[in-house]
Amino acid sequence: VNPQKQSHKQLKRKVFFEIKSTFMQHGIFSKYSEDLYQHKIVANYPISDDEGLVADFLLKNGKYHLTETLDFRSENFKKQMGEAAVSAL
Repeated sequence: VNPQKQSHKQLKRKVFFEIKSTFMQHGIFSKYSEDLYQHKIVANYPISDDEGLVADFLLKNGKYHLTETLDFRSENFKKQMGEAAVSAL
């Protein structure tokens, strides 16, 4: 029996939660967007509701630092790289 491969979205969520866990362990993560002004990292911050843009992680430390997570730990690296390139446009 061959196990089913995880979808790209599931892999992305996995790396998201790994990073979030690290931020929590270091005490720099908050689930409240108001804590941006306390130099905390918040997740799933809306950038544009009209376009459906959301930052995976956002930090405000003098200026905004936005992060989108990509997980290339897969057998199909080239396909994922192509999807990421198209998404970046």
